[in-house]
Amino acid sequence: MFDFKKSFNLSYLYLKPVFQMPEKINRIKSVLADKDISQKDLATKIKITPNSMSRICQNATQPSLKLLKKIAIILDVEMGELLVPIKKKG
Repeated sequence: MFDFKKSFNLSYLYLKPVFQMPEKINRIKSVLADKDISQKDLATKIKITPNSMSRICQNATQPSLKLLKKIAIILDVEMGELLVPIKKKG
Protein backbone atom coordinates (compact mmCIF):
# COMPACT_ATOMS: atom_id res chain seq x y z
CA MET A 1 0.00 0.00 0.00
CA PHE A 2 1.19 3.53 -0.79
CA ASP A 3 2.35 5.42 2.30
CA PHE A 4 1.90 9.12 1.59
CA LYS A 5 3.79 10.31 4.69
CA LYS A 6 6.90 8.28 3.84
CA SER A 7 6.87 9.28 0.17
CA PHE A 8 6.57 13.02 0.63
CA ASN A 9 8.38 15.16 3.16
CA LEU A 10 5.93 17.94 3.99
CA SER A 11 7.79 19.26 7.01
CA TYR A 12 9.11 22.21 5.00
CA LEU A 13 5.57 23.62 4.88
CA TYR A 14 5.75 24.31 8.59
CA LEU A 15 9.08 26.15 8.56
CA LYS A 16 7.90 29.45 7.03
CA PRO A 17 4.57 31.13 6.49
CA VAL A 18 3.48 30.67 2.89
CA PHE A 19 3.06 34.39 2.19
CA GLN A 20 6.02 35.82 4.08
CA MET A 21 6.64 39.46 3.18
CA PRO A 22 10.26 40.27 2.34
CA GLU A 23 12.05 42.64 4.67
CA LYS A 24 12.10 46.13 3.18
CA ILE A 25 15.77 47.01 2.72
CA ASN A 26 15.80 49.22 -0.35
CA ARG A 27 13.62 52.17 -1.41
CA ILE A 28 14.32 51.95 -5.13
CA LYS A 29 10.63 51.64 -6.03
CA SER A 30 9.85 54.86 -4.07
CA VAL A 31 12.71 56.77 -5.67
CA LEU A 32 11.62 55.63 -9.14
CA ALA A 33 8.12 56.93 -8.44
CA ASP A 34 9.52 60.26 -7.19
CA LYS A 35 11.65 60.59 -10.34
CA ASP A 36 8.81 59.36 -12.63
CA ILE A 37 11.01 56.63 -14.12
CA SER A 38 9.68 53.16 -14.88
CA GLN A 39 11.28 49.98 -13.64
CA LYS A 40 11.62 48.84 -17.25
CA ASP A 41 13.49 52.01 -18.25
CA LEU A 42 15.90 51.67 -15.32
CA ALA A 43 16.42 47.97 -16.06
CA THR A 44 17.35 48.82 -19.65
CA LYS A 45 19.81 51.53 -18.54
CA ILE A 46 21.59 49.27 -16.03
CA LYS A 47 21.45 46.25 -18.35
CA ILE A 48 19.41 43.83 -16.25
CA THR A 49 16.14 42.11 -17.09
CA PRO A 50 12.84 43.81 -16.21
CA ASN A 51 12.04 40.75 -14.09
CA SER A 52 15.24 41.22 -12.04
CA MET A 53 14.41 44.91 -11.60
CA SER A 54 10.92 44.03 -10.43
CA ARG A 55 12.31 41.59 -7.83
CA ILE A 56 14.69 44.29 -6.57
CA CYS A 57 11.86 46.84 -6.32
CA GLN A 58 9.74 44.33 -4.40
CA ASN A 59 12.66 43.67 -2.02
CA ALA A 60 12.51 39.99 -2.97
CA THR A 61 16.22 40.29 -3.79
CA GLN A 62 18.79 43.00 -3.19
CA PRO A 63 21.19 44.60 -5.67
CA SER A 64 24.93 44.25 -5.25
CA LEU A 65 26.80 47.36 -4.14
CA LYS A 66 28.14 47.74 -7.68
CA LEU A 67 24.59 47.66 -9.09
CA LEU A 68 23.32 49.96 -6.34
CA LYS A 69 26.01 52.48 -7.33
CA LYS A 70 24.91 52.30 -11.00
CA ILE A 71 21.30 52.86 -9.96
CA ALA A 72 22.26 55.84 -7.79
CA ILE A 73 24.23 57.42 -10.65
CA ILE A 74 21.39 56.99 -13.13
CA LEU A 75 18.78 58.31 -10.67
CA ASP A 76 21.12 61.14 -9.59
CA VAL A 77 20.84 60.34 -5.87
CA GLU A 78 23.21 59.28 -3.11
CA MET A 79 23.41 55.51 -2.60
CA GLY A 80 22.09 55.94 0.94
CA GLU A 81 18.86 57.42 -0.39
CA LEU A 82 18.13 54.08 -2.03
CA LEU A 83 18.23 52.24 1.30
CA VAL A 84 15.82 52.14 4.21
CA PRO A 85 17.42 53.87 7.23
CA ILE A 86 18.13 51.55 10.15
CA LYS A 87 18.12 54.22 12.85
CA LYS A 88 15.12 56.36 13.59
CA LYS A 89 15.70 60.09 13.66
CA GLY A 90 15.23 61.96 16.90
